[in-house]
Amino acid sequence: MKKSYKLIGLFWDGKRIPENKPSVSFLDNTSVPDSIIRLSEVLLLQDPEMADFSGSDCGSLLIDWMPGVTYPPVCNFYTKRLLQITDYFGAKLVCDNEEYITKLNDSISYFY
Repeated sequence: MKKSYKLIGLFWDGKRIPENKPSVSFLDNTSVPDSIIRLSEVLLLQDPEMADFSGSDCGSLLIDWMPGVTYPPVCNFYTKRLLQITDYFGAKLVCDNEEYITKLNDSISYFY
């Protein structure tokens, strides 16, 4: 591969997933806590920015995005990254979309 290619997300390579199987809980939009980080925000960070990103006060990770395709390799990669992010921040997984919750809880089971 060319050295000039930029690979996004290398920060997460080799990071571990949680020891205990997490589950995604429903988040009522009327009570969004202050200590929440949106998954879409984390995924947009470039690798150098990730080192400076302060997520230590994160209580919950809001899953506000999922890939639009259902191919198993894509879904498994997404789920693994989600689990790595969850472990890194020590956050609970929350979502306000019941369809996402069902799909995610099923796909998380693949890793446990």
